[in-house]
Amino acid sequence: MSLEQQIDQDYIQAMKARDTARSSALSFLRSQIKYARIELRTEHVEDKEVIAVIKKQIKLLHRHLIITGKSKTRPLPFYHHPIGIKNNRFNFI
Repeated sequence: MSLEQQIDQDYIQAMKARDTARSSALSFLRSQIKYARIELRTEHVEDKEVIAVIKKQIKLLHRHLIITGKSKTRPLPFYHHPIGIKNNRFNFI
């Protein structure tokens, strides 16, 4: 089962359970995955593209929290960050 299918199933379960926070987050994630599918001009998105979409959204949320002052952590320098980017690839440190 691909990540995209798992996210779709989790979304359906959240809707059935009337879990608004979870269903809202998964709905937003599903829309971003569909947007990536349109950008890539493909019918199916591979797991690595789904992971890239998730990481991008986490990074944007973290940046927003720092800018608005609602983050309880400070941004880490690039070399201390658990996910580094070299040559357009994510590296886990």
